[in-house]
Amino acid sequence: MLSGANRHDSKMLMDVLDAVVIAVPPPEEEEQRHLLLDRGYDTRACRALAEMEGLVAHIPKRATKQEPLPPPSDPDRHPP
Repeated sequence: MLSGANRHDSKMLMDVLDAVVIAVPPPEEEEQRHLLLDRGYDTRACRALAEMEGLVAHIPKRATKQEPLPPPSDPDRHPP
């Protein structure tokens, strides 16, 4: 998937998910499908899109002035 360098990755998430060429089997009743993304996708829209697609999103939080990143040794810095 290609886009202009000035376009944020999170704006392309739906296009990327639609362009997946590997057939993903539907999950079993108790099985979950996971989506691992970087901090650039830490938006309400990306999390909602993942949920709509039936995916469990794993996206680290972005640092803000109100909530800076934990120190590198803190397990919450890189959540599972």
